[in-house]
Amino acid sequence: MPGFRARPKPALGNRENRVRPRPQEVLNLSHLRVWAPSAEYMLAMKCVSARFDSHDADDVAFLLRHLGITRPDDAFRIVEAYYPHRAIPPKSRFLIEEVLGGEG
Repeated sequence: MPGFRARPKPALGNRENRVRPRPQEVLNLSHLRVWAPSAEYMLAMKCVSARFDSHDADDVAFLLRHLGITRPDDAFRIVEAYYPHRAIPPKSRFLIEEVLGGEG
């Protein structure tokens, strides 16, 4: 169409500071390759979804132990590395603090 211009997509934050999720190879056979997200990315996704009617809290607890994270602020830094602050619902911080048992 003449004169038609696509509208730019709204920015979701500073994308240059976001970590790009890179899958890790789990299995490589002659006929099959299996990839999986990193533990950090899985933690970020589970925290952002924070579904209390699922196993997300158990999964977050497992991932925090696996990564050796004991402080909520350290866990939240990982989440913020993958998602812009405004895309992270408050329930994410509540979940992290509940699983780790405190603030800070």
